[in-house]
Amino acid sequence: MKTKPTEWLDRLLSILYPPRCVCCGCVLPAGERLCEACAAGAVRIQPPACPQCGCRVEDCSGKHGKAPYEAIVAPFYYEGAVRAGIHRFKFRDSPQSAGFFAREMEACIRKSLAEPPFELITCVPMRPEKEKERGYNQSALLAQELATLLGLPADCHTLRKLFDTPAQHELAGEERRGNVFGVFEAARPEAVAGKTVLLCDDVKTTGATLEECTKVLQLAGAKAVFCACIAITRKKENQAHEPAGL
Repeated sequence: MKTKPTEWLDRLLSILYPPRCVCCGCVLPAGERLCEACAAGAVRIQPPACPQCGCRVEDCSGKHGKAPYEAIVAPFYYEGAVRAGIHRFKFRDSPQSAGFFAREMEACIRKSLAEPPFELITCVPMRPEKEKERGYNQSALLAQELATLLGLPADCHTLRKLFDTPAQHELAGEERRGNVFGVFEAARPEAVAGKTVLLCDDVKTTGATLEECTKVLQLAGAKAVFCACIAITRKKENQAHEPAGL
């Protein structure tokens, strides 16, 4: 039986560009996206989760105020293998990781919200010069992948970041809120007016960025805003030592 030309091409590409683990980068068998070690080291947020902070109920401190968004969901905690995978996605030129992470986010959304009510998907914006330097906005890639998976339109230009700010992970909690205050504006208010919007980002730490973007979308006329990200940071005193693998 003759091998089709496309099969030869697939074999050649698999040799030249073998699949790699999205978290550690090790070479994997065809069709795999996560190695066994990283799968075991990925800490999942097991339901039920708090809709306000996104952490599982056992890890929720209950000290947070009511967020402006309706709910936030994420499949992972920002720890271990997932933390390494997000760093690889953002800082090591791995835009292809968006597909894997978006599928995990989609599964979490469908599990947490029986009937996802969104009409539009958007994302936390970057400054154009920063996006040009990195080559992509990782949050926009997630939004676009999620839009395909959920069968919804994506508009990654509804928000605009007005000026660059210090990286959020370099600041303390209260400094993070001040760092993003007044930084975003609605670039396309007509796109969100009267709609329920899903806002995407890669990681939620204090939630300052997502809350500020939510408020801007609401001022632009959004009916409601939900948030989704890959991972959430939980308080150190609540961290479990046993990873909940994939």
